[in-house]
Amino acid sequence: MKAALADEDGVLLENFMRESVEPAVSGSTVAVCLINLTTGELVVSNLGDSHVILAERDPKTEYPYHIRRLTQAHKPEVPSEEARIREAGGTVEKRNGITRLGELQLNPS
Repeated sequence: MKAALADEDGVLLENFMRESVEPAVSGSTVAVCLINLTTGELVVSNLGDSHVILAERDPKTEYPYHIRRLTQAHKPEVPSEEARIREAGGTVEKRNGITRLGELQLNPS
């Protein structure tokens, strides 16, 4: 999974370098859901404002019911998220009226 995300990051960087500034001015999001069918364990994760939604099916009608969002959006204008970003060494900036993640220096290891 880590390699898949790194590959996508490379595609976006190549697109930025050769074709368009769009990857540099747009946000990034991802939502992941892993299910261990043996144990029934469900693990979800998200970055940005993508979400994982769980909808249970009514066994009689097959229609979904009891629909719920399992993740919360990570928005830099939310005080707790801004604090998390700053604690990780990042910055939060307002550009063209939109709050954006500035720089975040991550250890690549």
